Amino acid sequence: MDEQKRLIERIETAEQRMLRLAVRTRCAPLLTLDLTIQQLKTLHVLAQEGALSGHELAKVLGVGAATASGIIDRLVVRGLVQRTKDPHDRRVRRVALTADGQRIVEELASASREYRRRLLARLDLDTLSQLADALEKLHAAAEDEAREQDVAAGP
Repeated sequence: MDEQKRLIERIETAEQRMLRLAVRTRCAPLLTLDLTIQQLKTLHVLAQEGALSGHELAKVLGVGAATASGIIDRLVVRGLVQRTKDPHDRRVRRVALTADGQRIVEELASASREYRRRLLARLDLDTLSQLADALEKLHAAAEDEAREQDVAAGP
C-alpha cells in the first residue's frame, strides 16, 4: 500500500473514533430536545439561510413538498418556526425561526464550540499550528472540489 493511502486510512480511522466519542459527549444536549434529525436540520438550514419558502426549504432538505410541510407543521406547533407572508408574493409563505428556535440553534452551536475548544486546549502549540495549517489546506481542497462539482453540474 502506498504512503498516501495508508495516511488516508489513518485519518479515516481517527475520524471514525472521534465521531463515536462525539456522539457520546456532544450529542447529550440533542437527546433532551425530542426533535428528529430532519427537524434539527431544518432549524440549522433556517439559521444559516434565513427565511425560506416551503418549496426552497424542501429543495435544500432534499425532501418532497409534503414532507417539508409536515416537518414545518410540527416545528410550528412546538413554537420553533413560524410561517409568514412573503412581502413580494402573497401566494408564498415563508418559514423562519422563532426566538425559541434561534435559541436552540445557538445553544447547540455553543455546546459544540465549547467541546471543540476543550479538546484543542489539550494540544501543544506546535500541534495546534500544524492542525490549523492542515485544516486550511483541507478547506482549500474542499473549495476546489466544490467548484469542480459546480462546473460538472452545469447550468
